[in-house]
Amino acid sequence: MAYCRECGSKLNASDRFCPQCGADTAGGAAAAGAMGPGDGPGVREAEDSAELAGIGRRLAAQIVDSFVMLALFWTIGSKIAAQTGGQTESGFELQGGPALLAMMLTLVAALLYFTFLEAFWNGQTLGKKLLRIQVLETSGASCGFMAALVRNIVRLVDAFAFYLVGLVAVLVSKRKQRLGDMAAGTLVVKKRSDAGERPEENGKKGKVRFSMGVNNNFLDD
Repeated sequence: MAYCRECGSKLNASDRFCPQCGADTAGGAAAAGAMGPGDGPGVREAEDSAELAGIGRRLAAQIVDSFVMLALFWTIGSKIAAQTGGQTESGFELQGGPALLAMMLTLVAALLYFTFLEAFWNGQTLGKKLLRIQVLETSGASCGFMAALVRNIVRLVDAFAFYLVGLVAVLVSKRKQRLGDMAAGTLVVKKRSDAGERPEENGKKGKVRFSMGVNNNFLDD
């Protein structure tokens, strides 16, 4: 199946022009390119407006966020231990129901952490903020709540075997998407430059200049 390069609509083998947008298919569907349903113009817009984040940055950001998860688990576990008598001199020890409860509450807290920050904090968690990467929808728009929720629910699959599933998905995906990104229609990109960080005209930074001289009219007096 071929798709229009302009709007992503499906094309028949005999189509000379796109039936939806009227774009010239340059010789029919065969010349329109082997573009899949997820390769519409919105994806190209997102890729053109920002550079895809590399695995190194994404891994480093995940390590930072892992410390946040550890802090959440410690806080939740300590609270549960205080109620169930699981406190020890070095911290706490939970077994059975209390241990399962701590794990479940930590998973919920992690889901809320990733989802709400990515949806309402410019597509960034603390780790992504420090590594200057962010989540965008494939249209180029900021990550919405539903997209953030879907990509982080599927994180449970990506995180299997210490994120081995997610790593393999990123390596084989042409847009470096883990399974959560594919399901949510999102991309992880390098942070867009802020308006205040744009270089001045001609690519030259502004400089403070000093000049000293003597007024010629003064010398003529």
